[in-house]
Amino acid sequence: MYFDTQISLDWQQRGMNARVLGLKIDANPVLPYVSGAQEAGEKDEWVQKAEAWSFGWCIEDASRSVGDRRDFFERFDPVPPLRETHQF
Repeated sequence: MYFDTQISLDWQQRGMNARVLGLKIDANPVLPYVSGAQEAGEKDEWVQKAEAWSFGWCIEDASRSVGDRRDFFERFDPVPPLRETHQF
């Protein structure tokens, strides 16, 4: 079954937005539709949307995890910050 890339990106963005708003990954709004789908093709579409939403949520969660440890990375920065030099 064909699944449009734009639809996938849209659901990824929705997952990212949900993470920004503080929702947990189990708050995926697509999951009830997956279990309620009757036909295999319909179920496959909902599964792909649910996976895209979860992937977007995970991307945002990972980026926040790195942001929380920014000070750790700054201490081991291979390029030291430029210091002001005073010329007399």
